Amino acid sequence: MSEGASSVVYRFNYQPTLMRFKKYDSCIRECIDDYKGLKCANWFNCQDSHEYYTKIMKKIVPERYMLSQFDLFSENHVDFQNICRAIPDNFNGGVNSYSILKDKFILMTDATRILGMDDVWAFEIKPKWGFMNYWPVPPPHHYQNYYCRFCILKMTGLKNPLNQVHEENKYCPVDFFSRCPSRIEHAILNLFSHPQNNLKIFKNGVRQTVESLTQQQIQDFVLLITDAIIDDARINPIENGGGFHYSFCQASENSECCIRQDCHVRAYGGILDFLNQCQRIDRIGIEAISRIWAKMNTKERNEAIQLLSDFSSIIWKDPYFSNISDLFDERESIYLLRDFLLSMTFRDASIIFNFRQIEDTSESENPPPNTVFSDGNLFRYEIRLIDLDPRTPQNIPFYFFTNNHILHTFLKLKRLPSCDNSCNNLDFINVD
Repeated sequence: MSEGASSVVYRFNYQPTLMRFKKYDSCIRECIDDYKGLKCANWFNCQDSHEYYTKIMKKIVPERYMLSQFDLFSENHVDFQNICRAIPDNFNGGVNSYSILKDKFILMTDATRILGMDDVWAFEIKPKWGFMNYWPVPPPHHYQNYYCRFCILKMTGLKNPLNQVHEENKYCPVDFFSRCPSRIEHAILNLFSHPQNNLKIFKNGVRQTVESLTQQQIQDFVLLITDAIIDDARINPIENGGGFHYSFCQASENSECCIRQDCHVRAYGGILDFLNQCQRIDRIGIEAISRIWAKMNTKERNEAIQLLSDFSSIIWKDPYFSNISDLFDERESIYLLRDFLLSMTFRDASIIFNFRQIEDTSESENPPPNTVFSDGNLFRYEIRLIDLDPRTPQNIPFYFFTNNHILHTFLKLKRLPSCDNSCNNLDFINVD
């Protein structure tokens, strides 16, 4: 079983509203022996997620990137009852459909909170992991120096029959997190070309498809998102940071300016560099974390679960970049587990970019903060970080299994030279 949450956009009193529902997958992963016996895979409920958001995430994430209102409604709330009646039991439409837990749900009311009579466009991007390996710890396998995890997943076809190549994969998160505007723009354009589950589009809270957009609209939106990222980094710098600008994934197309190292880089800061920092909170990687978890006895595991599940405990007192070297006590392994689980939260987070056109021409001469120009029009933007769900240590065997699955599958494949060095033209042969 696996834990998770699902986002649904509804309208309350003509207000677009994004809601997060806890869900569970009834499909048991038969291939994971250590995972079968876990009875608490769906360890966190909506109440826990609400506390995690209000007690932990608000300490870590800057207020400008947070959803200001994050409410927990009970089953007696009239809006909750109306929504439950409106949602079919299998609203995801899959064979192993997700079920909404009928006791509580989380409501986030300002996902598209830029109000006004004009259209509000929202773009939800799930960027995935924005770095090449566990830094500063050397990667256990040399291929991690050349490919990012996302592209390896696509190349190995992990979610499909083994050795099946995802020919349509072009998006690379290392490009998206880079400081080169050309690479960022290229990554976003590839998301629009092949959105899969990494891009969702809403207009006034109503889901839109890429096919419903014109090529001109797509180009305008790509430039808007790119400009918002650059402007956000400029006005929200991160001190004492230089970034990893010239980090390349061999499965992506590298811009000529980056190869020459003469591109005009964006400032170091903003949502992408903040998120990248949070993704690196883990210091030792899944291999070492798995060994720590395996060596813990039942009593130690129960203590770890109890402390990590209590978001008011001492373990969560200073959750962001605490100095492990100052914590040489019997709980050091729990602190390492905490940092790993925190990093997994941010590695699966999503970013929402909201845009509303400003019709007042007087503001064009002296633009207010958080505005960008596109084709002579002025747009106000807001950036929010969502999908900040807690992770449970019971999932560590699954994370370890996934990591080894990637490794063993990838090492069975040998990459042949491709004409344009792009992921969609990768060719493989089996070397076994």
